Amino acid sequence: MKKNPFLLIVFLLSLFACKKPEPVSPATKIEGRVMDRGTEIPITNVRVRCLEITYNGFLTNPSKRVIESVQSDSNGRFSFSFQWIDPSKDYEVDVIPDLEKYYILPYVQGKTVRGQTNKINLLMNPYAWVKYRIRNINPFNNKDTIRTSPGVYIGMNIDVTAFEKTLKIWDKPDSIGWLVTKNNIMTRYNKPITLIPRDTVAFEINY
Repeated sequence: MKKNPFLLIVFLLSLFACKKPEPVSPATKIEGRVMDRGTEIPITNVRVRCLEITYNGFLTNPSKRVIESVQSDSNGRFSFSFQWIDPSKDYEVDVIPDLEKYYILPYVQGKTVRGQTNKINLLMNPYAWVKYRIRNINPFNNKDTIRTSPGVYIGMNIDVTAFEKTLKIWDKPDSIGWLVTKNNIMTRYNKPITLIPRDTVAFEINY
């Protein structure tokens, strides 16, 4: 019995028509804000990057590739949307270190989960500046030494002004420490101080 080629073609086409399309993986989204860590004031016009992380083995550091970057808007907001195809990879967001008044590495609040809308905030610790007045008002001899964060000063006639750029860490008390050596005796000092983010505070050390 002869087979009708037309019927064969119709049969094959019906098979293709009945085949279900491959399901499309839902997009992974990352939405969040760049904010001051202590006050949650939005930080605008900051470049935020979305990074793809590839793990190269147990003993090697993962490699990172930028897949997209955006600027935070007037409310500090940013968003990314991408297809997370390979479950062995991971994704994270960071900030390009171009802010003079904020710490270059943010505290990341949140974790990225595949195929979901992830809410991740980047909280930045702001810098403060300390203006030191350092004076040796009670000298022992010319070997007197004071060690501070801005530097080391030796001698009897010390009367200097120095600046230090430091971070305002919101979950820790602010303090300043220094070391004084007189007559070969070293004394360590530590004093509380209130740092003002994005501003300068004055502090005197008289030794």
